[in-house]
Amino acid sequence: MRTFRRGLGRVGVLVVAAAMAALWVVPSTAVAESAPDGGELGRQWTAAHDGPAKYPGPVHIDFDVPITMSDGTVLKANIYRPVDAAGNIVTEPLPTILNLTPYTKFVSLIADLALNIPVLSDALIELVNRFDFAGTPFDSITDLTRALSGGAARTFGADRKLVQHGYTYIVADVRGTGYSQGAWQFFQSREGQDTLEMIDWASKQPWSDGNIGMSGISYSGINQFKAAEQNPPALKAIFPVEGSTDTLTDVAFPGGGLGLFGPLYIAGVDLISNFPDPVGIALGHLDLKWLQDRVATPLEFFDYILMALSLSVDSVPAPLKEQLLPGSSLRSAFTDSHPERIQVPTFAYGGWQDIFASSSARSFADIPLPPERKKLIMGDTYHFNPGSGLGNPGRPPRLDVLQMAWYDKWLKGIDNGIDEYGPVALWQQGERALEQAAGLARERMGSRLSGV
Repeated sequence: MRTFRRGLGRVGVLVVAAAMAALWVVPSTAVAESAPDGGELGRQWTAAHDGPAKYPGPVHIDFDVPITMSDGTVLKANIYRPVDAAGNIVTEPLPTILNLTPYTKFVSLIADLALNIPVLSDALIELVNRFDFAGTPFDSITDLTRALSGGAARTFGADRKLVQHGYTYIVADVRGTGYSQGAWQFFQSREGQDTLEMIDWASKQPWSDGNIGMSGISYSGINQFKAAEQNPPALKAIFPVEGSTDTLTDVAFPGGGLGLFGPLYIAGVDLISNFPDPVGIALGHLDLKWLQDRVATPLEFFDYILMALSLSVDSVPAPLKEQLLPGSSLRSAFTDSHPERIQVPTFAYGGWQDIFASSSARSFADIPLPPERKKLIMGDTYHFNPGSGLGNPGRPPRLDVLQMAWYDKWLKGIDNGIDEYGPVALWQQGERALEQAAGLARERMGSRLSGV
């Protein structure tokens, strides 16, 4: 394993140990050690993503497509399909990428459009790359702006370059958010069932060859882990960015206390979910059932936010306490994760300063796959700037580049060497911390190592 380096951060050595231990307890004879930037293979992945498209026509979008779940609830999706040089929508069945988001497919569309305005988008990325406030009180601005050039925006929305290289891409609003009907479930069992049904639906469409990948950041990354542990037959690869397999610890009770991120997050999702999709409205897709559902549940989980403002844990009102007890639907949604069941090839990105940092490392360690089928990059990033700095000399390739290479390997069967990358590339948090982590991991994992 190689490292890309920086000074000592705030993440404890136990997190580093978890990532390091995974390399020792999973034997491998097939994976070659590679530089963080992937070397010549990395340059080939970048050239493949940024090079001439197989289908160079402007991407076709089917807006606000209704997809009915088994209980009758209708989810809405935008479906991106490639167009050939003659201007025809490609009818050949292609691998399909699914991004299920609570941030609305309209917001994803805005991000997509901003990155695909001819000339302007490249100029924008070049401009933000010129800003470098490193070593000044404003260095965090540099961290944020370089997330754009690190490929995060294309993993959040729909990567049109990916579509033009021969993929169909679906961005769908999860139940109760965006322009989808129903009440927001926040990872509860019905939402998980929706995900499996969406995977099955996508795999059976005439424009799909039956091979499904999943993409997305944060909530959409968590959703990928939850889907992959069910191992649906059509799901062939996932690329979770800043996902978690322990949301109760990471979000609700970070460090053992009530976290502020969760209430603010719920309020934000509630707010944007009460606005209909402007494109859907412009196309005349008036959905009275959607309106009825939003009137019935305008501020889903907001009552729990108010209860969580109690001055102490002992004074938390009974309804919230009941939802936090083992066995409740919400507690199960946040804790009933099983990365040890995942058999789907997984490429994960986490950030040392992100609230999901420790979960990223543990998830990698728990997934029982050989290193060629699971990868982890840990950047020195926060939750709002994943991939910042990627693609620069000595760093891993951009997130959108790695994502396409991962899909090309596991959905198309292209032998591009991505299975030889890593398996872990991390921004080293100080040499002594790494040495301590290695010793601690060996001590704690000794009994397991003896059997390898």
